[in-house]
Amino acid sequence: MSSVGRLTNNKGALVTKCWLFFFFYISIYISIGYFSHRFIYTNDLFFNPWNRQLVSEHIKAVLFRQKGLEWAGYLLIPVIVFLKIQLPASCLYMNSVFNDRHIKLKKCFAIALQAEIVWLIPAVLKFGWFLFFPPEKLEVMSDFSPWSMSFLANNETPSYIKYLFQTFNAFELLYWVVLAEGIRSALTISFKKSLLIVAKSYGIGLLIWIALICFLLS
Repeated sequence: MSSVGRLTNNKGALVTKCWLFFFFYISIYISIGYFSHRFIYTNDLFFNPWNRQLVSEHIKAVLFRQKGLEWAGYLLIPVIVFLKIQLPASCLYMNSVFNDRHIKLKKCFAIALQAEIVWLIPAVLKFGWFLFFPPEKLEVMSDFSPWSMSFLANNETPSYIKYLFQTFNAFELLYWVVLAEGIRSALTISFKKSLLIVAKSYGIGLLIWIALICFLLS
């Protein structure tokens, strides 16, 4: 087989692999969302915290609107997953452009796509935990992040500080490692150098994102 034929086959295999990963992520996230609404976000979760503040009719109206938004949320999942992958991929690509590393955007996307599997782990763990230990109120779910520094926060901690604590977590570190391993494999360089590339690309993008969210929450 000619080198052109092998190159074409490799590109085709990469595209197929990317699509398989992408649809796998979407199916998992949609499944988590669907079963969460069936078994975790039950009516009792809304009635218990609100039954002393809102009349029953008001609560039912809120729940009715939530049911309508649920399906819209499923339609947004592919877009959200794509952006979660495309943003770090773009950071890696821009770094390669400025530093003459010669990594194509498709390859950067493939690296970020494979690294996305890291974020499935906490999503599945969170779903499994609340499936067996149903929360008493919604705030418990939003604050749930035992693998992060969120244990430093309390009820009086500002929301932007809570977000900051939750961002610094074990899976974020693992995500960096997986991205760095992908870069190391693509460029055939040392892991230390690839980790530095991740820090100068995705790391800077992450800092900008954290600053933006903290500003909006403050």
